Amino acid sequence: PNTTGNAQNVRCELVVNRVPAGGYVNIRGTGFTPDARVMISGNVAVIQRRSETELVVGARAGAVSVYIGETRYACGDVELINIPVRQPR
Repeated sequence: PNTTGNAQNVRCELVVNRVPAGGYVNIRGTGFTPDARVMISGNVAVIQRRSETELVVGARAGAVSVYIGETRYACGDVELINIPVRQPR
């Protein structure tokens, strides 16, 4: 867990850092406020689910950061993986 700001005890980390394309990125932490925003490699990520301790966004590869106000908290990097779909026999 990393922070580049030092506001109210905010911490974040990725639950897993390799996710399937089309999946979700789960960010676990503390201090997430209702106005928390998520960026992945500088692009806004739509928050699908939120609580004070978890944010879930659509998967995209790159560096994940949570912003609270103007303060950025670096959470880690996400890698997208391809999962082969099995064809019925």
